[in-house]
Amino acid sequence: MSLIAQNPGSSQKELADKAGITGPGLVSLVDELERQGLVRRDRSTTDRRRNMLVLTEKGEQTLSEMFKVVSQIEAPIRDELSPKELEQLIGLIDRVLKALGEN
Repeated sequence: MSLIAQNPGSSQKELADKAGITGPGLVSLVDELERQGLVRRDRSTTDRRRNMLVLTEKGEQTLSEMFKVVSQIEAPIRDELSPKELEQLIGLIDRVLKALGEN
């Protein structure tokens, strides 16, 4: 949802590329978000084969609430670590995720 919010009106293919997932993988996610009323597919006015994705009002509210919760959960970590340590932690987590994804 965050990716859609940051790129309103993007096509499903564009968002799949940005997310690093396959088109069919994104379609199933979008189907579920649409079923929940969080995302809307709008037909492009210039290319009727293309769907542009946008958050609904409910989707925007849900995303805002999610960010508040994440911020509360992360606060003790941000308070404990210096900016440099936080950067190192994120770098290490990225490396771990990359290693897990390659196996």
